[in-house]
Amino acid sequence: MFSTIWFYLTLWVSKCFLYFYKKTGREKDDRPGLLAMYLCPDFLERVRKPKLVVAVTGTNGKTTISNLVSDVLALDGKTVAYNNWGANCKAGNARLFLDAVDIFNRPTKDAAVVEADERLCYNTLPWMQPDYIIVTNICRDSVLRNAHQQYIFDRIEKGIAVVPKAKLILNADDPVSSFLGERLPNQRIYYGIGDQGTQAFPTLVSDFPVCPRCGSKPRFRFRHYRDIGQFVCPCCGLTSKESQYLATDIDLAGQTATVQESGTQTRYPLISDTIFNAYNIMALIALLRSLGMEQERLAAHIAKIHIPENRLTLEEAGGIQLYTFSAKGQNVSAASTVFEYIAKEPSRKELILLLDEHYGDDPEIELITWLYESDFEYLKQDNIEKIIVAGHRYLDYHLRLLLAGIPEEKIVCLFDENDILEHVQTRGVSAIYVLHDVYTFSKSRRIRDQIKERILREQQEVEA
Repeated sequence: MFSTIWFYLTLWVSKCFLYFYKKTGREKDDRPGLLAMYLCPDFLERVRKPKLVVAVTGTNGKTTISNLVSDVLALDGKTVAYNNWGANCKAGNARLFLDAVDIFNRPTKDAAVVEADERLCYNTLPWMQPDYIIVTNICRDSVLRNAHQQYIFDRIEKGIAVVPKAKLILNADDPVSSFLGERLPNQRIYYGIGDQGTQAFPTLVSDFPVCPRCGSKPRFRFRHYRDIGQFVCPCCGLTSKESQYLATDIDLAGQTATVQESGTQTRYPLISDTIFNAYNIMALIALLRSLGMEQERLAAHIAKIHIPENRLTLEEAGGIQLYTFSAKGQNVSAASTVFEYIAKEPSRKELILLLDEHYGDDPEIELITWLYESDFEYLKQDNIEKIIVAGHRYLDYHLRLLLAGIPEEKIVCLFDENDILEHVQTRGVSAIYVLHDVYTFSKSRRIRDQIKERILREQQEVEA
């Protein structure tokens, strides 16, 4: 009895804090959830959940897919609880559900979209009891954080094992995460992208070097990037999963895709010209179609949504496209995937790299091993005019870019990010990309805005 009373006291006090934080413009703050967890450690088990709970986990793409799912559900008339800034640990999850109930612990939302940290979901999925679990992928990440992809696979599998009723939405083209739940009773729903006849670059990043059944070297029928594609083991015959939702024809330039399911074909819009975001849309389609949303209505909703701005923004000034683009530092799979896209994108461009995870006077030491495991060689392209690197690790980046074969005259390395603007060349290029870590988005946007102001000022001076 006392524990129940204490839970309600915690709920009321924490909701008051949440109300205060919202009123003072700090809605994107986990501290009300942190307070709830501190006062009542089993708060997450006790707080009631909406009728529909969708968990999203995996190495890369969690925030993007969570935003897309939340946006489409909202467009479809649902009220949705979601932390759209990527708060995916217990405090963030507690803040989400705190905002999804009233003072009597009655759900006030139709659905909750919960981004679940892949390393911690083994103990968060049980109290969440999701109806659906989307696993984006399992691939290389920070050495300090995730160690090895099998380690993450085992943690996610452990979490899935205690929610047998949850349906799994899995990427059939990811040879690691697609094997989740094979020995469990969970229903598995697969999505994928067929062979588009494109050529993926050779890569240093190998998440699937040997067959998990016999230890032989698998052979890929095709790859879209890294190890994402369709494989077969020449020795034991193990092969990629079959997709219930398969993109058979993708037009990245036109941003549309034909998706085949149960013998029918539907044309859907895409949200960007990147193949990895096409996979994010496929995960979204697999979920919403499994929930029964009609194809035409879903396609209409997708046409209205966009990538979260902390992952991609685009501004235009003086005929130059100015991008901020997330490329997670210390995450070899994410960085290499973005580098490959940049290399294949045909415009003449400059790159600004803000990938440090060492900030200001922070005494923590950032490991640099990821620099030598990531495909910086992709940036050795004639249409990349210059690469500007700034931050505490500027000399490490300088060495890595030289080892990648990039000419010295194309490299500008600076300690102080405030010096970037004077080295940006706005003539002779049609695009400038600011590649940033997830924690340096604000800094990248500030630099983009400074470049935009300079271009517009120079344009006004010419016209005068």
